[in-house]
Formats: sequence, structure tokens, C-alpha cells
Amino acid sequence: MSPEAALARFLRSLGLPGDQMPADAEERAALYRSLLDRRRMLVLLDNAASAGQVRPLLPGSAGSVVVVTSRDGLPGLVVRHGARRLSLDVLRRDDALALLRRLAGEGVTGDPAAAEELAAHCARLPLALRIAAELVHRRAPATLASVVGELADHRGRLGLLSTGDPHSDIAVVFSWSYRDLPSGAARTFRLLGHHPGTDVDAPAVAALIGGTREQAWEHLELLAGSHLVQRAGDRFGMHDLLRAYARDLALKAGEAGLPRAVLDFYLHTAATAMDLLYPAERGRRPHVPQPPGPPPVLRDTTALAWLDAERANLVATAVHAVAHGQEWYAVQLAQVLLRYLESGGHYTDAVALHEHALRAAESLPDPRGAAQLRINLGVLHVQQARYEEAGAELQRAVELAREVGDTLVRVRALGNLGHLYQWQGRYAEAARFLGEVVAVARHSGDRAGEARGLGNLGQVRLRQGRHEDAARDLRASAAICHDIGDAIGEAYALLYLGHVESSSGRSAEAADHYERALSVFAGTTEVAGTAYALDGLGGVDVLRGEHRRAEDRLGEALALFRRIGERAGEARVSNSLGAAAASTGRLADARAHHLSALRIAGEIGFRYEQSRAEKGLAGLPA
Repeated sequence: MSPEAALARFLRSLGLPGDQMPADAEERAALYRSLLDRRRMLVLLDNAASAGQVRPLLPGSAGSVVVVTSRDGLPGLVVRHGARRLSLDVLRRDDALALLRRLAGEGVTGDPAAAEELAAHCARLPLALRIAAELVHRRAPATLASVVGELADHRGRLGLLSTGDPHSDIAVVFSWSYRDLPSGAARTFRLLGHHPGTDVDAPAVAALIGGTREQAWEHLELLAGSHLVQRAGDRFGMHDLLRAYARDLALKAGEAGLPRAVLDFYLHTAATAMDLLYPAERGRRPHVPQPPGPPPVLRDTTALAWLDAERANLVATAVHAVAHGQEWYAVQLAQVLLRYLESGGHYTDAVALHEHALRAAESLPDPRGAAQLRINLGVLHVQQARYEEAGAELQRAVELAREVGDTLVRVRALGNLGHLYQWQGRYAEAARFLGEVVAVARHSGDRAGEARGLGNLGQVRLRQGRHEDAARDLRASAAICHDIGDAIGEAYALLYLGHVESSSGRSAEAADHYERALSVFAGTTEVAGTAYALDGLGGVDVLRGEHRRAEDRLGEALALFRRIGERAGEARVSNSLGAAAASTGRLADARAHHLSALRIAGEIGFRYEQSRAEKGLAGLPA
């Protein structure tokens, strides 16, 4: 509606005869303000398109209140007229369910799970919920769950939520915001419909539109002002209904699919972040060439924050790529991200990414990539104490590596098998595999592989009680890691040197190694390493009689292991807590801790901690 037409309606409502209606817009506005002077009126301007449309309808004097609703932020009203902006979010969960119950009745009350899913499909938007409730009535006597099943297909959801009424059709409502966008921002909105992630930032959108970050930021701010995206800090997201609307517009405009530039952007930025966080392991990751456009702006201090912020997007884009014939992306991304996902305890994301990547590698076919991914899955399974699954993946990786004649991949698979056998208490087999790893790596000049093999071999020697051999291997591993800049590898070698010293009764030397390891781990994403170092220090505190500090450190270690889901570490710290409790005569607590360790170690097949728990329990009075 034009301001002139709105003024004519208002003037007639205020009692002005039709034959006295001014023809000029400014005269109508002046008369309108004159009639409102000294009156107390509430003026409601619903669904305003712009500040220019609203401005002539504002009273000229105090005493009246104007409420404006709009899908636009209308900053001009705030700046020039002192308007107070109230941004409405979607309905809260409880309010959305209450609205559904009121509109759809018993069907919602009787199936709360389906009602929650229905509310989610409607993005908790009031209009969408009302349309969905009508859909439930139209489908009666079909169950609520069957209606929810129809709406689960996001591609057809907008059609199902269509009413045919231009005033109450969800797509039409969205169009009120879209139709006034400049062409560049409109194209950005359409292309966002193809992005499979949850939210984006300006650099990713720049890759999406093939423009600069400044252009991307400008478009995103315009879209946020029109409520076509939701802003949270420097990130922008959209709910599923808007995404479906945007995707539909993109397809109609001939803009099909996610541009490859987006995949190149995420892959290269992830590789850059990993090189900053784990420089010593650069040679183990695939080389990722820099795509066109400005390079990512990352530093040591921001690399981890970027990976954390983009983790969901990275997994989502990999799944999307596999489904749309771009398998190479998932294969490379999984190999790039392993250490970050593993060390941070992001096992669910890691397994999902690797399973999709493995299917992609096998379909290409890429046997070497498949072998690497099976090794990665084996590593992830070991971290979660799923030893049977880990063994199967690693054995298959050895076979694939032998088939393609790749010695380095075979060495990596054998090294991880040796690490697995150590956890299972199969020390002779573990030592045999790891000895082979060290020999082959040394022969081929693979210093990183040699260091890793020596570190794992030193752990096995420690378990076998061969302390001098263990110390020799671990010192050699630490020295190589120091030379090649592998701080995490060096920290793990120091950690196990601490275990050697502690087992030999040299608590001061053990504490020194643990403190050095803890200092390194504190500056990395290696949560498990931090927890293991705290466990070692807690054990030294017990020997020194510093029981309060021991319990604090062990409690922190246990919380860290539980947070990342590393059950082997949880078993270890539970035994350490049992020993700490026993040293202060708290026998009931000691028994409870050792029993917890025994249960966990038995469930995951961790023979060393199982034996440690049994010894701890045997040493307690009956």
C-alpha cells in the first residue's frame, strides 16, 4: 500500500468526508497530523515495507504511540525518529508446542515426539505452525507421525505448507522480504539455499558468491536486516524453511548446486589451520593447493577457533559432496582433519566424516586413500576402546597397503596395530609389529614414523617391565620429535618417561617429566594428553603425601576423559583415585574407584588397567 492510500484510509477513519480528501500526499499528511494533535491514539502499521512508507504516517506531536511490524529492521526509523526496535525470534519450544496443541488438539498431546518434530519442521514459526495444524486436520484420520513424515522431505515442505492465500502462504510471506533486495544480495540469498551447513561467515560466503569478503559482509547485513538470515556475532544462519525457499529460487534462476569454490575454500582453510596447529605432521596429510582468491587469515591463536566454529559445516559439506559426485573432497578432508577430531574428542563427527569418505574412496576407486581412511577409523575406534572394530579396520588397511605396494601406509597400519595390541595386553605381538615399524621407517628415512614407532615401543617395554629398554626408546623418540618440531609426539614421550621413572621409584624425576609434558599439552588441542599428564602428577602427589592436590588433579583428569569419551583413560584415573583413597585410609572410596576401573577395563578389554584394578582390590582389607 502506498502512503497516500494509507493516509486516505486513516483520514476517513478519523471522520473526514470523502469529498474533502486532499489530492496531494503532503496535504493529506499535514491534515492527518493536525487531526491527531492533542489526541491519544494507537497507530498500528502492519507489515511495513520500508521506513519511507512509514514516515508520512507518523503523528506530529507527543501523546500517540505507533507500533510498526516489518520483516525489515527499518534502521531509518531508529536513527531519525528514535524508534525502539524489538526483534522477535521464532517461538520458544514450549510456546510452539502449546500453539500446536491449541490448533491441532489431541493428536499433538498423544504423540509428543511427533509434535516436537513437527514444530522443528516448521522452524517454530507461528504461521508455519498454523498451516501445519491445518494440514493435520486435512489428513485426518491419519496419524500426526505420518504428517510429520511427509514434512520430513525438505524439498517438498514448502509445497505442503502452501495455502494458496497470498496473505497466509509461507513462501509468499518470505517473498515480501526477498522482492525488495538488491540483485547482489538476492543472489547471495539464493546461493545460501545450496549451502548444507548450519551457519556461515563472510569468508565462506565470499567463496560461495565468487566475490570479496566486503561484498559478502554487505550482502549478509542486508539479508539480516530483512530477516532472511539470523545473525549471531559474525556468523549468519537460516532455518530450514527459508533454506528451502532460497534453494527453490536458486533452481528457478538456473543456479544449480553448491559451487566447487566453497569446497576448495573449506578444504584449503582446514589444511592451513592444521599446518599451524600440527606443523610436524604436515607430511602425513595430503597436499592441498591454494584456490583462487585471498588466502585465509589464520594465525596460531585463531586456527583452533576456526576449526571449532566450522566443524559442523566441514562434516556437512563432506556428506553433501559424496552425495553430489565430488567424492575427492570427503577423502581429502578426512585425511586433513583426523588429528584435530581425534585429539579434541570429536568422535561422532570424526566417524561420520570417515565413513562417508571411505565409501567415496572405494567408489572412485582409490585403494591408497581407502587404506589411509581405514587406519584413521582404526585410530578412532582405539580411542573409544572399540578394539575389535579397530583391529578389523587396521588389518584391512595392511592388506590394502600390501596390494598397492605402499610401504609408508603399511608401516602406519602396523604401527597402529602394535598400539592396539599394547592396550589389549598382547605385548609380544605389539613389540614385533612396532620393531618392524621402526626398522622400515629408519630405512626409508621417515623420521616422524620412526619417532612414533619408538614411542609406542617404549610404552610396550614399560608394560613388560623392561624399564631400561623403555627409557632408551622413549628418549630416542623425544629427541627425534624435538628435531622435527613434533611437540605433541615429544610430550607423549616425556609422559611415558615419567611413567618409567615413577615405576622405578624416582618420583622427583617423574614429576619433572610430567610437568614438562603438561606444559606442552596445555598449548595444544590434545585433551587426552593433558589428562594423562595430570594423572601422572596425581600419582606423584600421592607418593609425596600431598593428598588434597592429588585428588584435585585426578578429579580434573577424570572429568577431561569423560568429556571426550576416552574410556581407557577413565579406567586409568579411576585406579589412580582408588590408590589415592587407599593411601588415606578411605577404604570404601578406594574399593568403589577400583571396582569402577575394573568394570570399564573389562568392558573395553584393557588388560593392564584390569590387572591394576584387581591388585588394588586385593590389597584392601576384606
